[in-house]
Amino acid sequence: MELRHLRHFIGVAEELHFGRAANRLHIEQSPLSRSIKDLENDLGVKLFERTTRSTKLTHAGEIFLDEARQIVLAIEKARLRINSSCQQLNNKLRIAITDNITQAYATKLIKRCNKEHPDLQTCIFEFSEEQLVASLGSGEIDAGISSINITSSGLTSTRLWSEEIVILIPLNHCLSNKITITLEDIATQPLILLKPVTQNLIKNHITTQPPSFELISNLDVLLLLINTGCGIGIAAKSQTSMLSHSKIRIMSLPPDSPEITTYLITLNQNSDRLATLIQV
Repeated sequence: MELRHLRHFIGVAEELHFGRAANRLHIEQSPLSRSIKDLENDLGVKLFERTTRSTKLTHAGEIFLDEARQIVLAIEKARLRINSSCQQLNNKLRIAITDNITQAYATKLIKRCNKEHPDLQTCIFEFSEEQLVASLGSGEIDAGISSINITSSGLTSTRLWSEEIVILIPLNHCLSNKITITLEDIATQPLILLKPVTQNLIKNHITTQPPSFELISNLDVLLLLINTGCGIGIAAKSQTSMLSHSKIRIMSLPPDSPEITTYLITLNQNSDRLATLIQV
């Protein structure tokens, strides 16, 4: 049993729908189902009653949900204590960054914060959205940065930046000869999304559903998959700014295409103060 199994189980248990849970966890539905099956085999019990119409927790699943939440919370609290001795000091700013924001903008933000507030030491953590919300509520972090507009009660989301997405196409692909390209043009192709681009972001702007989506977090893997003919890539423009690749064409979308927006997440009572400290 691994920590990811617990997080996957909690996601499905709270959504009671494998599709919604997969979107929330930013993974495909098939590996999520395998993860739950592995967990059930490890525990020796069924955690869910699944039919074609519904997903319900079994009695064992209800019991295990409470235990899983406590385990995940305990691990995150321990990690915070180990990684940050600064948590008990007033001159330190604790920021949780989710893995779905682009490095270029995040680096610019942290550098500016350090330059304008040299007496303030910035502590950075990498969290999931669920961990970010829990740690804000418990006071273990001061702010979070995420491309998900988190709207939980007691929290404020403030826009930090938006950036365009671009299309990466092999030069030997028939679409690479087009002068302009839209999301509808690539909707019939397998798509490889580089975080923070998400499946929902693309689905909401096309009428034809692609044959497959693959969500990854590494640019080198994206290039490998594109070059081996696995699909067409979609990434944030800043992620490709330093890219020089003779076999791939990078194409911009029309001005009305979707953008990736990143938000500062804070407690309501701290939103104005922290929005002033943390600016791009």
